[in-house]
Amino acid sequence: MPSKTLADTVANRYLVAFAAVWKHEDFAAPALAETSVMFCVASRSAAAPPDDYSSLAKQAALDVVMLEFEPGAEGRGPWNVVVCMRTSSPGVLTFPECRLWLSPRKRVMGLITSDQRRSLLFDGAAIRVVDFAPEGDLGLGQRAAKRRLGEAYRRVPSMRSVKQRERGGPSRV
Repeated sequence: MPSKTLADTVANRYLVAFAAVWKHEDFAAPALAETSVMFCVASRSAAAPPDDYSSLAKQAALDVVMLEFEPGAEGRGPWNVVVCMRTSSPGVLTFPECRLWLSPRKRVMGLITSDQRRSLLFDGAAIRVVDFAPEGDLGLGQRAAKRRLGEAYRRVPSMRSVKQRERGGPSRV
């Protein structure tokens, strides 16, 4: 089994943190719903064009959320988020440039599309597209979301702390 690089570990911890902070608790997910979303990571240099992610969504029969990281700078978090959603007609709706955004009242965490007219919300099982322009200063909301994502990232156990716990040693997150 190939060993994970530090960059892979950091990116995967961000992936776990991202899914946790993006979940919108005001949407009630159906009972025992299985998620219809696949979360993935890619480095910016190896990032595929959005059409490739669309193909992945079709083949997997899942919506795809791809967190793209700058190589060597994974510790700063994702630089871009690509979302590919399956539609009722045979096709995929692709949002190639999304940014995490937190409302001024710190209630709604969403992904703002590049046109800044729509937000993508996640209820734990599915992605929802909502037509609305972000309220307040967009940059302020993006910085607040980045801080919340960073806080969530620090709460995700590192592989080192998991291995130490398995051996009965002290754990550090």
